[in-house]
Amino acid sequence: YDPYHSRHKDKYWLASFPRDGGLGPEADLNNLRKWIDRFQDDNWPPPSSNSTWNCYNPRNMQTRIYGTVCNGASKRECENPAPSVIATGNLSVAIQNVLQLDGLIVLELYHESICVIKFNLYGKLPEECRAEGQHQKLVKHKHVSHGIPHYSVSQVSPDVVSNMRRITQDDAILYGIVHTKLVNRVREIEQEVGFRIFRDPSLSSYLDT
Repeated sequence: YDPYHSRHKDKYWLASFPRDGGLGPEADLNNLRKWIDRFQDDNWPPPSSNSTWNCYNPRNMQTRIYGTVCNGASKRECENPAPSVIATGNLSVAIQNVLQLDGLIVLELYHESICVIKFNLYGKLPEECRAEGQHQKLVKHKHVSHGIPHYSVSQVSPDVVSNMRRITQDDAILYGIVHTKLVNRVREIEQEVGFRIFRDPSLSSYLDT
């Protein structure tokens, strides 16, 4: 939950989330624990009128959006799906849907993702998609942080990380499939255009098995 965002500084948002006072690493990490703990119940959603504290529900969020849960649903139904809804093949539907998409963006391969979209649209690549030489230094993609300080996963307690993984198991599977599809597409384009697109070749092997 982001207390740094300007929208979250008014009384409506502050009253929604029982966060520790102040800003900084200790308060931020404690609030992260509270937020992740909120979504651990397998019988989600809890009997509450504001079960997500006016924030989003991180339980397999991408799978909900690309699967059956959020299709034609209201925001409340999308954020607070019944367990029985999630259990009825939602992941398999999400996989089918993402595999039909031409434009896929993976954060760790953001530059490569944008280049693939441009190639799919125009049938060619701009020079800034070259990974070698001066082009790599010239291209800068805008990053919006909403004022949030930079944190590393190494600063998060192992039990919190474990709980994050527990509520995003389907998303992890979906991510692996999207990552593999993107990597394969980048390699196809590299063969066609005759130059390297991957800025960091080591990232191309992540989850690519």
